[in-house]
Formats: sequence, C-alpha cells, structure tokens
Amino acid sequence: MSVDDRLTCELCGRRYANLGGHVVRSHAMTVREYQLMHGLPVSRGLVSDSLRARHAARQRRIMAGPEGERLQAGIADKAGAAAVRDPEVMRRAAVARAPQAAPKIAATLRAKVPPLVCVVCGREHRPGDRRTLTCSPECRSTWQAQRVARGPRDPDRVARMRAMREAGASYAEIGRAYGITGQTVRHHLTQA
Repeated sequence: MSVDDRLTCELCGRRYANLGGHVVRSHAMTVREYQLMHGLPVSRGLVSDSLRARHAARQRRIMAGPEGERLQAGIADKAGAAAVRDPEVMRRAAVARAPQAAPKIAATLRAKVPPLVCVVCGREHRPGDRRTLTCSPECRSTWQAQRVARGPRDPDRVARMRAMREAGASYAEIGRAYGITGQTVRHHLTQA
C-alpha cells in the first residue's frame, strides 16, 4: 500500500488506510457521523483505494470458490426485491436527508466532545480544528521549542505517570500535565 494513498483524519490530522476504523476507535463516533460532520458521501467507505482493491480481490476469490455458490444462491433471493426499487427515488431520499442531518449531528458531537485546552496559550479549541495539543501552528512551534529546551527525558517520568494513573487520573489529564497526548501516555505506560 502506498503512503500517498492513505486518508487524512479531519479531527487529528493523521493518515490511515482504514480511516473508518480509526474514527470509531479514537474519536468515539460512528463512520456515518464523521461523514455527515465533514460533508463526505455516506455511500462510500472510509478506506484507501489500495485497501478497497485488496478487499475486492479477496471477495472475488471467495465468490469463485465453493462458498461463493452458496452465497450467490442467497443473493438471488434479495435481487428480486432490489430490482423493484427505483434507484432515482433512493438517491433523492439520501440527498434530501444529508443536509438536514449534518448540522444536527455536528451539534450533537460538539456537545459530546469537550473542547481541548492549548498547552501553550490555554485557549480552548474544538477537536475539529486540532492537529496536536496546540490550537495553532504558532503555538505548536512554541511547544516544540519548549520540548527541545527541556532537554533529555526524565527517567522517573514514567514512574510519576504510573502513580498519577493509579491515583485515578485519565490518560488525557496526565498528557496535559506533561505536554504530550493521552495516546502517548498510554503508550509509555503499556510499554514500560
């Protein structure tokens, strides 16, 4: 799979071959909510073209084998029902629902996901405009300069993080205290 082929998450800026899986696991929302929130077509999955091609090739191999005959017999029963549906009516219904649903879902997500606080300036920002723990490119460069100025890592830092976690602090709270992401904290605590 080529790196250029991956999809960029609009919430965190990272790139994934299977963006749908990332959205569900990391951002606690459904793929449909993400698609409507960002104006993406709900009829298309959030996977890269190379991953889609691999899935299609695997499905073709399955359908060519003995399991495929059994599956095709089941599909034939559903084909009759699908044949009576008017594709234009189905398309119009989906297009009519999407503009009404997107603002409602976006408002629900804003209420569900609390704003983040920039580790440099303290300004609140929404996950939709975040790239890191900072609110802007200027704050990010300041944050990176501060990290370089801090020098090498403190060897007791993981022990202090573990103590905070045992005291009931969340990964995100520990991350804010140390100027790193909650995922990085979780990584440090599970690897050590």
